Amino acid sequence: GKMGDSTPQYKLNVSLRECANYGEVSSSESSSYLGGIIGYLEDGIYDNPYNSAVENCYNSGSIPSDVDENTGGIVGLAANHSMTAKCVNYGNVPYGNGIMGTDEGNGEYEDCYTLEGTYISGDVWPKSVHVFTASQMSDSNYWEKETSLNMSETWRMNNGRAELTKCPFQYVSAPTN
Repeated sequence: GKMGDSTPQYKLNVSLRECANYGEVSSSESSSYLGGIIGYLEDGIYDNPYNSAVENCYNSGSIPSDVDENTGGIVGLAANHSMTAKCVNYGNVPYGNGIMGTDEGNGEYEDCYTLEGTYISGDVWPKSVHVFTASQMSDSNYWEKETSLNMSETWRMNNGRAELTKCPFQYVSAPTN
């Protein structure tokens, strides 16, 4: 979905932290915004990108739809002056980017990680996105020493990969009705 206010002024707009998705995200509408965590991340403030932010989240769900360039493992479209930081994508995104589908401009990104082969070949951006291999996925040494994730408080190794420590809903299925 879409979160936030399109004119945030100087108030907190969107703060989405420590969330996980296991479900498939799809749409038959070509003008959709699809992301494993959020479809459309609204504007931040020029001098405070954390005013509109997705941080310490991960996606394991597949995103099989082809919706132009608005498909990302974490965020479908990031509006101006927003922040995506310390997020991980494990889900398959065959028609998009492992982290960010589209950036409207001036977005900031810090230390995001995507599993090799889960996105359109050659479509890894921005430069702060790190690609990890299947063998690194279950290697606690990789996550503790070679990433910027806080593996003592926010993240932990579980089920053969980095997962959140304080997200009680990460293993609960959503209602189907």
